Amino acid sequence: MKVLKWLDKYFEIIYLVLALAAIVVIMTTQIICRKFFDVSLAWTEECCRHLFIGMGIWGIALTIRENSAIKFDLIVDFLPSKGKAIFGLVANLIMLSFFSCLLVPSYNVYLSMKATSATVMPYNMDLVYGFLALGFFMVIVRSCQMCVINLKKILSKRNGEQEVEKQ
Repeated sequence: MKVLKWLDKYFEIIYLVLALAAIVVIMTTQIICRKFFDVSLAWTEECCRHLFIGMGIWGIALTIRENSAIKFDLIVDFLPSKGKAIFGLVANLIMLSFFSCLLVPSYNVYLSMKATSATVMPYNMDLVYGFLALGFFMVIVRSCQMCVINLKKILSKRNGEQEVEKQ
């Protein structure tokens, strides 16, 4: 159970940190090779592009989990805690429906890319598109988690009692 809680908290962060570190190392190697050895490594740009694509979609899942996705903070700050939870629930339902619509087409693209190899890298493009489909799935999971958290906030009687005490 501890492992699952740890993965729930750090799953996206691990990939993002490793991908960023890999991009820094790869691009630094490319710069050193070009500057000092007059050699250009053909694979670095494509590898970094694929890592960056993954960082984009996995970053979305992280922002949803951290409740820092784009929203109207100016409006939400003036709402009571239940209003914030309702607003968060609506925002997460919108994201859930949007990324649910993207999941099936991304999976179909993943299946169609099995025979397409990457330009320079020694793998097929289905790896990149599969990683995107997995990222969309993670966004859906995180949106569902946040919907449940917001529903608990809306339905909790204790939350309403705390609001009355503050006023």
